[in-house]
Amino acid sequence: LPHAMASLWERADGADQDSSSSSSSSSGKSKKKRSSTVAFAPPDCTVEIGSGGGGTTLQADQFVLAARSEYFRASLTFGGAQESSEGRVNLDVPPPLPSAAATRGLLRFLYTGSLADPTSAAGASASSSASASASLEPNDAMDVLHVTGQSDEGGGYLQLRDNKQLRDEARRLINEGICESNAFDLLRRADAMGQQEAKNVILGGLMQPGHCPDP
Repeated sequence: LPHAMASLWERADGADQDSSSSSSSSSGKSKKKRSSTVAFAPPDCTVEIGSGGGGTTLQADQFVLAARSEYFRASLTFGGAQESSEGRVNLDVPPPLPSAAATRGLLRFLYTGSLADPTSAAGASASSSASASASLEPNDAMDVLHVTGQSDEGGGYLQLRDNKQLRDEARRLINEGICESNAFDLLRRADAMGQQEAKNVILGGLMQPGHCPDP
């Protein structure tokens, strides 16, 4: 099942990559198709996180969204005419808007239970699994926290049963990626987002000897 869900995510993510590249590519070079695209029907849902012209829109599967998120289940089942008939759901989050990488990482978690890129993790050795799992930059991981609320309790905006697991992984990626060039920008961003738990992680990293030389 985990392998099948990872393949399903690759297909959904591949659909986004194909749609974005087909509208902007003029080189005539064709991208290599993912092997998993032949095994599944196309995604049947459009997800937009953030609106007002700056949001990120991705393709997904309604049954995955409904099974993993009470917010998406309610939107697809009891939402307005657009959500029900077109399979389109929107999540408005307070500014700042999350990055495209953060939005993709969030959907990846809904499919695979991890923010890690399954393709890069599969090709990594056991000794490098930690670096392979860091598929999001610290600022992207901060955006994931922002999308899921300000606390581990209550499931966040998306009403996820494993909201704490998601936020724990995002905080771990932030902690692993802290360095002298980004620590204080991350701290300011966490403060602007009201992410007190993330602020504690960053401050803890700054306090570790050798973690952030010459802060």
